[in-house]
Amino acid sequence: MARQTIQRTPKIDYTTTARMAVVGGAGLAPCLYGWYKILDRLVSGKTIQLLVKKVIIDQMVAGSIGVFIFYVGKS
Repeated sequence: MARQTIQRTPKIDYTTTARMAVVGGAGLAPCLYGWYKILDRLVSGKTIQLLVKKVIIDQMVAGSIGVFIFYVGKS
């Protein structure tokens, strides 16, 4: 809906808005919640090196899955 407002779409597409809300709320949120719990167990600690390691692992694993879920939900 924000994109549609910024682009000044004459008629807001509520179907697309609802689909994206479901993808984010029912698809991505539960997956990412579980993923971050697993990631915190696998890589525990608070040093900069561990933080960088977590970010890299997160982008490689959850980033790919998140993009997949987003595009499948969008279509």
